[in-house]
Amino acid sequence: MYNLEEREFLPEYRGALIAIRGPGVNYAWWHYNPVFESNESSLWAWFTLVMEPHPHVEVWTVTGSAYRENATHTYAVIQVYWDCEYGRPVLLVAGLRGVGTRGACEWLAAKILDRSILEEEYAAIILAVSIADYRNVTAVERIATEP
Repeated sequence: MYNLEEREFLPEYRGALIAIRGPGVNYAWWHYNPVFESNESSLWAWFTLVMEPHPHVEVWTVTGSAYRENATHTYAVIQVYWDCEYGRPVLLVAGLRGVGTRGACEWLAAKILDRSILEEEYAAIILAVSIADYRNVTAVERIATEP
């Protein structure tokens, strides 16, 4: 699917893309968010490695917000991104850890089933996911493509 040395998708994988799980384990996410190389991204929301006070990963957004896991909640990102290089839409879904990713996928599935996803006019949604119960999900930020 992905040529790591060339940092490009193989020709047969250049259509619409759905990537589940974050840049540490998924090359599709990593292509748009090289988390261990840079704290910047062209995405609406991305994962970044923060070294102080100890190494940890946070979700950062173009609005200047930062989300860090705490004792009760982790965070997840759902976003639709237009990849100009490959001319395709990309749906990216990932959490800071597995429970966040699962919560985000369940939240998205419920929104698709009840069709309320059609009312979401945002490029990215940041979700707070309860560590104790992945079904307890709250949208904490919605990022529009235009202010």
